[in-house]
Amino acid sequence: MKTAAPKLRRDQGLGGAKALKEALRQALRERRFSGLLILDIDDFSSFNRRGERGVGDRVLAVVGRKLAAAKGQAFRVAGDDFALLLTGAPRLTPERLAAMSDKLRETIAGEVFSKAGVRMTLSAGGLVHPGQEYGDDEQMADLVISTAEALVIRAKRSGKDRSAMLPVITRAPAGLLAVMASFYRELARINRSIAEQRESESRIDSLTGLHNRKAFDEALERVFRSHERTGRSFAVVCVDTDSLKMINDAHGHDAGDRFLLDVTRVLRETVRASDVCSRWGGDEFAIIAEDMRGPSARKLGERIRRIVEDRSDGTVSVGVYCGSPKSAAEALKHADEAVYEAKKGGKNRVVLRLPR
Repeated sequence: MKTAAPKLRRDQGLGGAKALKEALRQALRERRFSGLLILDIDDFSSFNRRGERGVGDRVLAVVGRKLAAAKGQAFRVAGDDFALLLTGAPRLTPERLAAMSDKLRETIAGEVFSKAGVRMTLSAGGLVHPGQEYGDDEQMADLVISTAEALVIRAKRSGKDRSAMLPVITRAPAGLLAVMASFYRELARINRSIAEQRESESRIDSLTGLHNRKAFDEALERVFRSHERTGRSFAVVCVDTDSLKMINDAHGHDAGDRFLLDVTRVLRETVRASDVCSRWGGDEFAIIAEDMRGPSARKLGERIRRIVEDRSDGTVSVGVYCGSPKSAAEALKHADEAVYEAKKGGKNRVVLRLPR
């Protein structure tokens, strides 16, 4: 009496395409990725056309068992497509991955003939970790999988029952070189995108979304150099909260964060689109306003002070400097001194510091 073929996914615990992508993302994040191999059964539909019922299921079951027992983490990513994720192996080269693929394909074919009584072949595509070019961005996992799938297709077009690996040598067939070129173009695009995003994030305050101190300092230097060339005036407005410590002590730091966000909203609504607005310190904000003279700068500071008082649970003191400083640092120093004077005079005030 024949026994039923084991159910591949449940009994052998092979995850699907989603599980592969998650495992690959984790391996990339943790810097453990060594290589990926995708295997496709050649002419699988022919097994289901045979007279004996269940031949295709038995072939799938045998392939799944052999891959589950292989070194690495096995997945069934589509009907007759399987994947083997390799992690942690030191110095895995394309040549070693190709040899591993060839041996695995030969072993699986022999086991299928022994257990299922049919002859079959597999085509495979794979790639190894090319070095530090890989990042941990989620797009990397999609790129690795799609490239391995493209290599499987290339292997099948080259005659089936073979492996195609990446990177490849320059004398490789044109089809493989095209896959390699596509892979590295996309890899470069992703890395540029990641670098730009991280560069942007390094200049943004995580709570408020405003520029941080680094971005403010760079902008102030840029505006000062422009002032030296053109003689156009600019203002530096420092806004220091009077109430943050009291709010934190009385209501907790969540309430303090909400107050800071209230101040942030006021600043966004009040400054011009061309102004640079930043969270300069824990409870300090700073604004750079080009082409602005003393009276207008004072009005800006007063508008900020009044709206914060009306719309939030606290108040701010504002120091304004407008003049012709000898350096960017001097402009900031004068604005900071004006804030100190406003606080010393009773808080919730605006002080304008003009050149002496």
